[in-house]
Amino acid sequence: MTNYYFIRHAEKNRNVATPDPHLTSTGRERAKRWADFFSDKNIDQIFCTNFKRTSETAQPTAKQEGIEIQTYQGIVNFVDKFRRKTENKNVLIVGHQDTTPHFVNSILDQKKYKMIRASEHGKVFHLTLDKEGRLVKEQVLEVE
Repeated sequence: MTNYYFIRHAEKNRNVATPDPHLTSTGRERAKRWADFFSDKNIDQIFCTNFKRTSETAQPTAKQEGIEIQTYQGIVNFVDKFRRKTENKNVLIVGHQDTTPHFVNSILDQKKYKMIRASEHGKVFHLTLDKEGRLVKEQVLEVE
């Protein structure tokens, strides 16, 4: 079984004129809570986009699990290369309000989920695929 956990980055600093801001103190606290949430999920791999806010969101979980964060570029589709790389793993993917639902939709092969609201940071999309790549479980959780 392969488990994918998709989250959006935690709260970013909106008071700076940069396209790549750091997390706020609230965002850093949320990142720690994410690590708590994922502590019993046996995360094997973590992927995030190449932005400070996504890597800072993933960092507490990566440190806790003793694994390196891998990056992916922008909006991607679920492709065989990624599927093979993550097969039979528990994978955390940290993205953005648009990349996260897009990536989930590409695995589901449907346009089910829309862009996440700007104020929303506690949603987890959890997909479980069997060894043939078929969807076994789909959950959307709200985590505070």
